[in-house]
Amino acid sequence: MITLRAINITKRFKGMTALDRVSFEIRDGEFVCILGPSGCGKSTLLRSLAGLEAIDEGSIEIGGRDVTCAPPSERNFGIVFQSYALFPNLNVEENIAYGLWNKGLSKDEVTERVAGIIETTGLGCHSKKYPQQLSGGQQQRVAICRALVLNPEFLLLDEPLSALDAKVRLKLRKEIRQIQQRFAITTIMVTHDQEEALSMADRIIVMNEGRIEQMDTPQALYDAPVNGFVADFVGTANFVGADRAIRPESLCLSKSLSDNTIQAEVCDVEYRGAFYRIEVDTHVGHLMVDIPSQQSDAKVLRLGSRLYIDIPQDKVIMLKSA
Repeated sequence: MITLRAINITKRFKGMTALDRVSFEIRDGEFVCILGPSGCGKSTLLRSLAGLEAIDEGSIEIGGRDVTCAPPSERNFGIVFQSYALFPNLNVEENIAYGLWNKGLSKDEVTERVAGIIETTGLGCHSKKYPQQLSGGQQQRVAICRALVLNPEFLLLDEPLSALDAKVRLKLRKEIRQIQQRFAITTIMVTHDQEEALSMADRIIVMNEGRIEQMDTPQALYDAPVNGFVADFVGTANFVGADRAIRPESLCLSKSLSDNTIQAEVCDVEYRGAFYRIEVDTHVGHLMVDIPSQQSDAKVLRLGSRLYIDIPQDKVIMLKSA
């Protein structure tokens, strides 16, 4: 069931178009990531959906109801920003309960709902701690709980993991996805990190310069990008000729020339644990080739080595535009 619909949303700031006729639909219970480079309009789109930014043209529907001019309080979104915005003078329980107090709920109901969500998200042993006593990941969980305890129809996350270190991000993205599935809440997350989007989302909106380039499942975006921007932004792509691309892992070493092989010279070798990323110069341009470590030949991988690269034609991606 379609639960949110954006129709030709346009937003301008001082003559600059931040959102250019953006349209999409989100289904009930779906986890959607808005992915794109800095300044492409991701956060502006999220804020427009939440009612924190007034749009210049277009419309927004929730459950078939036009909310284009409705204030944030009438859109039933729970929002978590990058900064978390926890109250330093309130402990975990009190931070989570804050929104419930403002709704005028009884003390018993507030206590019950806060205890329930703390137990569900594994924050029980931290319930009496203050924000400064928590790690960044724990603070993020508190911020999400504070949004969810209000029983919102949607959860909006604006770059929720960007302030955390790499290992914590890995752990938290799994936790956020588990929480989203546990509560079956429709979630929209802004990120510039392709790995986060690919690992967390049911579908991804790829944005560039205020426009949607493609909206699809992670696998479809990776395997069948519609154009050069998506191919290059979601993963790594080699461009071979007009409107064609191939992923580094789809290329392989060959012992001899054939119809699908080309000569190459190694110009860089980067060890990445499970594989080597080899950069080579060829007559079709500069290419990146990922070779599993266990298959690597130290002699072949030396700088200046000459070798043959096989380009499997069934792995070549045809693009609408380069």
